[in-house]
Amino acid sequence: MQRMIAIGLAIFLGGCLPQAEAPTVSPAATTAAPEESIASPTPAPTTSPDAAPRTATFNVEGEPTQVELERYETPQFIADIPEGQFVATPESADDGTGVRFKFSPTGTPDEQAYVQVFFPNEALSADDLTQQLIAPDGLLASNGWKTIASDSSPPYDWARSVINYEQPNTTDDITGRIYVGEHEGKAFLVYTHYPIEYAEGFIPRADLILESFEPR
Repeated sequence: MQRMIAIGLAIFLGGCLPQAEAPTVSPAATTAAPEESIASPTPAPTTSPDAAPRTATFNVEGEPTQVELERYETPQFIADIPEGQFVATPESADDGTGVRFKFSPTGTPDEQAYVQVFFPNEALSADDLTQQLIAPDGLLASNGWKTIASDSSPPYDWARSVINYEQPNTTDDITGRIYVGEHEGKAFLVYTHYPIEYAEGFIPRADLILESFEPR
């Protein structure tokens, strides 16, 4: 249990987490992405130079908005990232590795709005990881997050459960969802974190990542 709490403080809060340099991920176009060097143990993502450009449309304030998608690939997962909307930062700790996609529609990454992917090194089942999340001394409690709802039937095939949370008594009124997934018997986390006032702009863009997410 203490080990998983340490993961939470490092991954969820980011205070003690050494961050590798964020890779530059190119759109799925006709040119190959330059090679990147990222500190071990987080491998560099790759792109497919032969993939045709892909776009997606989402609604913001009732208006359809089209965006080109970037294919982000690591040995652990694949996802489509809205171009120019997020900055990917690989992260690693003693207990696991992951990527934080920081919301950046204005060009400046927002530290309070992001999609986080985390794969523990330890082979935990989805049920085990969920129990550690919601325990009285678990990750939610350690981070000051309050569960407001949970669902064992999330909308994504890769997710086993989802927890809706909020962080009360904060200036930005933080909220988000924690998805617990499992692939080949090993659990992982994908979660959103953002100020409530960002919801209308953040959620449809983050959904593009969640809908395309595929563990490997």
